[in-house]
Amino acid sequence: MDVFFPQVLAGSRKPAIMADAAYAIVVRNSSSVTGQFFIDEGVLRGPGIADLEQYAVTPGAKLYTDIFLD
Repeated sequence: MDVFFPQVLAGSRKPAIMADAAYAIVVRNSSSVTGQFFIDEGVLRGPGIADLEQYAVTPGAKLYTDIFLD
C-alpha cells in the first residue's frame, strides 16, 4: 500500500472540483437534474470546461479515476 499511495495522492483532486461541480448542478433547472447521478468531471466537461488541471493536487499529474467507477 505504501508504494501505491504516492501515485494516488499525486493524481488526487482538490476539494474545489466538488464545489464547482455542485454549483454547476445547483444553478441548472431542477427538473433537468432531479434523480440523476453525477460525476464531478462529467458535470464540468458538460458546459465545456476541458482543462481540469486546476483541480489536480499535483500539477501535471493525470487525475486518478475514482475507485467506484470503471
